[in-house]
Amino acid sequence: MASLNRILLIGNLTRTPELRYTSSGKAVSTLRLAVTNQYKTQSGEAKKDTLFIDVVVWERVAENCCRYLQKGGSVFVEGRLRIREYTPRNEEAAGTKRLVTEVTAINVQFLTWAPREGSGDGGAAESAGPMPEPAPAESAAAVEEPYPGFDEEGQ
Repeated sequence: MASLNRILLIGNLTRTPELRYTSSGKAVSTLRLAVTNQYKTQSGEAKKDTLFIDVVVWERVAENCCRYLQKGGSVFVEGRLRIREYTPRNEEAAGTKRLVTEVTAINVQFLTWAPREGSGDGGAAESAGPMPEPAPAESAAAVEEPYPGFDEEGQ
């Protein structure tokens, strides 16, 4: 039987990405994306629903996201939906298991971008604008790896 796990999102970052490393030395970053759905009710009233979605980005793509993206920037994400289970490390929730739904990025395209201060680009781009090329994942294996040494808070 055929199956497909693919998700396409366009949204804005709710915070500036931060780069972390797993215990094995792989770069990882979690982008928090706000995606808004606009529609009209039966009575004609305009409504907006906003979803906040975590997108996990690995290796070179994670490094590029942290180098060029800032809070409020627009991105196009192609990825896979993933549900993972974890046990919190704090004593209050000892013994309980939690589920997290997130997207593992395959491809991230920067719709607006600008080098962040201290990124070493010397101010190559003076204002945010479209980025000419997407930042594809290095390999499919990079996004399939579980999270060794990576917990919910990214520590």
